[in-house]
Amino acid sequence: MSRMNLCNNISDGWNYSGCLLTLYLLPLVCILGLLLNIACLAVFILHRKHPIVPALISLSICDSLQLFFSLFVLYIPALHQFSGSEFSSRLGQISFISTGLFGPVLLTANCSSIWTMCYICIKRYRVISNPLSSLTDKNSNWKILICITIVAFLFNFRKWLEYEWKWIDLQTTEDILYKQQNYDPNRKWFLAYEYKKFIHNVNYRIIWEIVVYPVCVYLIPCLLILVLHGRILKSMRERQIESVGHKRRLAQEKRSAMLLIAIVIMFFICHTGGLIVRLFDFSKYQTVSWFIFMKDTANFLFNVNSCANPMVYFIFTRHFKDLHSTWSSTKLKNKQQKLASKELKNLLIKNSSTSATQQNHYDGEKKGI
Repeated sequence: MSRMNLCNNISDGWNYSGCLLTLYLLPLVCILGLLLNIACLAVFILHRKHPIVPALISLSICDSLQLFFSLFVLYIPALHQFSGSEFSSRLGQISFISTGLFGPVLLTANCSSIWTMCYICIKRYRVISNPLSSLTDKNSNWKILICITIVAFLFNFRKWLEYEWKWIDLQTTEDILYKQQNYDPNRKWFLAYEYKKFIHNVNYRIIWEIVVYPVCVYLIPCLLILVLHGRILKSMRERQIESVGHKRRLAQEKRSAMLLIAIVIMFFICHTGGLIVRLFDFSKYQTVSWFIFMKDTANFLFNVNSCANPMVYFIFTRHFKDLHSTWSSTKLKNKQQKLASKELKNLLIKNSSTSATQQNHYDGEKKGI
C-alpha cells in the first residue's frame, strides 16, 4: 500500500489532516531544514571571528539535531500508525526504540536553543553597554555554550528515567497488544517500554509539566529576553554618532539585535503550541482525534522553526555580508600587524648592525691614536 493510499483511506477529518501533516509535510521540512542548517554551519565556521557566530553555530547544531531526530521520533511512529502495521511489527519495534531513546534528545535541543538565545542577549547587552567587556571574555564563548548544552541534557535526562524497558516474548505472550496476528517464527523478542507508575502521579505532573518546565524553558527566558532587548534598543537610540565608522558599527549592532529578535519571535510562535499541549491531561485526551492533531501540529511547528532559522540568519546579516566584512577586516588587521612586526624586526636588526659597524670603526680609530 502506498503512502498516498494511507491517507485516502482515513474518514475522520482530524486524522486525515494529521496523516498529511506527518507523512508528507514533516519529512519535507526536516530534509530541507537539514540542508539549510548544514549550509549555514559551513558559512559560520569560515567566519567564526564574528562575536555572535559561536552562538549561531550552537543554534544551528541544535536545529540540525531537532530536524534529524524528528524523522525518527515523529515520522516513523506516524508511518507505523497510519500504515496499519501490527503493534509488534518490525516497524513498530523501530518506532519504540526511536521514541524511547531519541525523544529526550529533542527536548534537550529545544532547551539548549532558547537558553543559548538568552546567553546571546546577555552578551550583546554587555557589549553595547560596555564595549571593553568584549576584550576580557573573548575565549569564554565555547565554554559557556558547552555548559548550556550539558545543563539542558541533565534537565531532560529525567525523561529517560520515566521509561521501564522490558523484553516481550512474541511466541508465548498472552498480551493482546503484542500478540502477532500474522505469526512469524523468525521473530521471538520485542523490546518495549512502559511508563513508570510515578509518571501518573498528579503532583509529579503539576510540578514538572505545568510549573518547572514552562517556567524554566519559556517564562523566565521570555521575560529576560524582552527586558534585555528593550534596553539594547534604547541604548542604540540614545547613542550619539561620532564618526562614519561608528555609524556603520551601530548599524551592524542594530542588525544583530534585529536578527536575535526575529529568531526569538519565530521560536515563541512555533513553540507556544507545545506549551499549550502540556497543559492538557494526556490520559484523558490521548485518543481524541482533535487533540492528536493538535500535538502533531505543535511538533510540526517545532521543525518549521528549525527550518526557518537559516533564512532569518541570511536576511538579517545582509546575506552574510556582516559576518564576511568582520572576518575580512580581522584577517586584514592581523596581516597588517604581522607585516608591521616584521618591518620593526628588520629595522631593529638594521640598527643593530649599523651600531656594531660604528663601534668597530670607533675602536679602530682609537687603536690608531
